[in-house]
Amino acid sequence: MVIAKFDNSFADGVPRVNSEDVLRYFDERKHVVRELCIGGHLWQDNHLGLFAEMVRRCETNQICLQKLSLANNGLTSESGESLAKILDIVGSLRELDLSDNKVEADGLKKLARALATERCTLRTLNLFNNHLGKGCVKQLAIILLRNRSITSLNLGKNRLNNKKCITELSNALCHNEFLQRLDLSQNKMGNAGATQLADILNPHKSSCPLQELNLTNNNLTDSGVEHIIGTMIGCGNTRLEKLVLSHNKLTSDGVKYCALYLERSHTIRELVLSSCHVEDQGVELLCKGLSCIEFCGSSSRLRRLDLSWNRIHNSGAMHLAEMLENDCDLEYLNLASNAIGSAGAQAFCFALRSNLTLQELDLAGNQIGNFGAVRLAEFVCDDDFALKTLKWEGNKRMTDAGRARLTGAFRFRQSKQTWLSEKLDSISKRKGRLMQQLNLKVGDEEMICICQHLDRYRPILPLVTFQGFDGSGAVTSRGVEALAKTVRQNINLNRLRLQNTLMGDIGAAAIAQALVYNHNLTVLSLTSCALTDQGARFLANTLKRRGCTIQRLDLKMNRIGDRGAKELFEAISQAEQSTTYSLNLSYNRLTDVCFGALSTFEPLKEVHLGYNMITDRGALDMAKVCMNSRNLGRLHVPGNFMTKKGVQALNLFIPEDIGIYESGNQRPLTETAKMEIGHFQAS
Repeated sequence: MVIAKFDNSFADGVPRVNSEDVLRYFDERKHVVRELCIGGHLWQDNHLGLFAEMVRRCETNQICLQKLSLANNGLTSESGESLAKILDIVGSLRELDLSDNKVEADGLKKLARALATERCTLRTLNLFNNHLGKGCVKQLAIILLRNRSITSLNLGKNRLNNKKCITELSNALCHNEFLQRLDLSQNKMGNAGATQLADILNPHKSSCPLQELNLTNNNLTDSGVEHIIGTMIGCGNTRLEKLVLSHNKLTSDGVKYCALYLERSHTIRELVLSSCHVEDQGVELLCKGLSCIEFCGSSSRLRRLDLSWNRIHNSGAMHLAEMLENDCDLEYLNLASNAIGSAGAQAFCFALRSNLTLQELDLAGNQIGNFGAVRLAEFVCDDDFALKTLKWEGNKRMTDAGRARLTGAFRFRQSKQTWLSEKLDSISKRKGRLMQQLNLKVGDEEMICICQHLDRYRPILPLVTFQGFDGSGAVTSRGVEALAKTVRQNINLNRLRLQNTLMGDIGAAAIAQALVYNHNLTVLSLTSCALTDQGARFLANTLKRRGCTIQRLDLKMNRIGDRGAKELFEAISQAEQSTTYSLNLSYNRLTDVCFGALSTFEPLKEVHLGYNMITDRGALDMAKVCMNSRNLGRLHVPGNFMTKKGVQALNLFIPEDIGIYESGNQRPLTETAKMEIGHFQAS
């Protein structure tokens, strides 16, 4: 079966489809189109007339259409006759969506001819945001009294706020034995309207089996809510499962009636109080209502609670957390766009470790900071985490670091369900045995978990390569500190490569300290790891130490400047027993200043300085340094700012036994480049 959707969208100023295209499409595929959705003012009244005529010419068994959505097409009352014909002919139609159109009372009168018959099989009718007004009530009453198929009716935003109108509508609803879902949102009916509608919730006065009632944005206050809930409590309503009171003007008294309803009702499954001024005091009342049920030994059926946009702070969050901890059966809790901070987030983390029922928690748009982000991330990584959905976006007090921590935590959970579990299993099976290499793309959480396994099972592992994830959730110093512990303990490791991380100088310090204890590591590559001069200094101090075994050090694509490079060269040169013969500082921030202060590259055999900011002056100084470097065999300098003069100086003064690679492949020294070089020299 096919779901066909069309709207009046444009591509390069030309409509993608027109109304005739839709008619032609349906005519060719009427035997397979189950849902036809047309919007964006693509169909007007006349097009609907053509569609009705097309349907009339078809054999009934050729059409399998179950849903017809005509939302936002500007349809008027003129379309009523065409819609009635369609309903008469298409016996398979179960859902009709006419929301966001301009149908008035006389249009509904034409439509009622088809709806108010026993032949009608429609189950869902959506008339939200039309122009029905008080004049439509007579036709609505006819439909409600005669129709035996409609179970869901949306009359929201239709100016149904006249007292007489609501009275007639309530009387008709009381005699309807089939309607289960009713939406009267945004009709501004006020407390008087709520009082008149209350009778439909009284099983002693009403035959209506209503299960869901939506009264959003109807100017209700505490007295209106009191009347509705008081009626349900007083008459023992056991039908209503969902009540929506969002965007009304409640105070703590109104919320108290809702709490009382939660305490007394054993059928309500969903309560929506978004933007109802609930606040912390109201939350406490609601929690007491739910807790009272548990205390009395009864079973609450409330599964979904929406308290978004209610100025709830940490105090209210803690009341909810305590309720969740005490065996509450909620499955969905929406607290978006409140004022909950890190303390509230932490309270939920503690509570949900013992609550296995809640499936979705929405904390988006609150005031949670980095501390709360860390607590949430730790909870997400925990084996006790049972939530299927945790929303946290839009917390303005959370910085990039906090957001990255949470992003990494959720990615870690996905990794555990896919490749990570398999990799951990392979590590455990290699306990004390040779494992050729480990080459993985990871974030902090994955790296920490893997390192813990390596520390526990101690496989013989000579080569480790970790590439960090891009963007949020990348490897930071936290993950590298765990890796440093592994490097320190794993004496078999002799090659370590890290790429694309945010470990920075703190991570470099951790690795440098680990090298003091590991005397087997010969190759260290920290490519694109956000190192600066400070990180280079940490590594240089380690290279000076007796017993350092590093032979190849690759630090390309970092932010190391002249000071850091100078310290590295001098550390290698001054070490008592230096083993380092290759240093890669390509794609850093070296300028001419670095080489003016150096005397030799000894004992290095390979030096990579490509794509830095070296000009002709630096080339001349570099040539002098090379003349004093008897072990140097290769010098890589592509992508700098040397002219032919600088390249000639290198070729002229550097000994013939030193290979200069790609010296001719240089960048032009523009004014922008000069300014950039000056900036780094000054810093």
